[in-house]
This record gives sequence, C-alpha cells and structure tokens, in this order.
Amino acid sequence: MALVFSAIVSRELKVISSKDESLLDVTPEQYEDYLKDLDESKLVFKEGEKPTYFIMKTVSSQKDILEQKDAQTSMAMKAQKTGDAPIFTMMAGTVRPALKDMITDGVSQIIKDKSGLASDEFMAWLSQNDIIADLYRALESAKGVTDVELAKKKSAL
Repeated sequence: MALVFSAIVSRELKVISSKDESLLDVTPEQYEDYLKDLDESKLVFKEGEKPTYFIMKTVSSQKDILEQKDAQTSMAMKAQKTGDAPIFTMMAGTVRPALKDMITDGVSQIIKDKSGLASDEFMAWLSQNDIIADLYRALESAKGVTDVELAKKKSAL
C-alpha cells in the first residue's frame, strides 16, 4: 500500500509508492506510530536512500472534475484501440489530471504534454512500474474511500 502523508497543503497529497517501501528503516512499532497521524517525520529511510515522491492535487473544482472526465474519456478511447483493461483506464484517467509532479532526490521528473498533464509516455511508464494503482488508492483515500471501507460495504451486501 502506498504511503500517504496527512500534510495536505493547498489540497495536495504527497505520496510514496509501495515500490519504495523497501527503503524504510523502521520497526513495526514505529510504523504503527506513523499510521496514527501520518506524520512523515516519523518515517526513517535507510542510509543513503531517498524515496520518489508523487505530488497530487485532490479533485475539487469544476475544472478539475472536467479535466478528470476528459482524461478518462481520452484514455478509454485509447484503451479500446489497444485492448487495455477498463479498470486501468479508469485509474489512469483519475490519476492523470491529479498528478502534478514526481520528485526524485529533489528534482522534478514528470514529463508533461502540451496541455500540462502527464504525458502518455509518462503514464505508460507509471503503468509499467505498477505505480498507477498506488496513486489511485491514495486519491481515493483522500476522499475518504479506503480499501477497508470498500470491503465493509461489499460484505454488507
């Protein structure tokens, strides 16, 4: 599961993909303590290791919602041609307009297209590295929808 920090500045999330969880150097107790308030300062990384941070904006304005719908439609049309899975298309369409930056060792690494969104190539890279699902779950968690809550809803049906 991706690490999400509670420090939301101007409706932004700072996320570390589960791919970088191996960089953590904390005891189970320290990790439990971190989970109580999601205070990033409680996390310690292995000597010389730095995670990649994804900066994401939570969808809130009418413009954000329209961008998200446009991205989902665009990716659905491409998926229809390429045969990509529909769930990936929905997740990528949600992540694309929300993703503002990817920072590795203090340097921005995101590649954007002319519209200012993450490029197709960059989204394909995220997909190939199994990062899109982490970023999607982080966005959904920020909206108050967690994997645990979804499981509870399914079991109640």
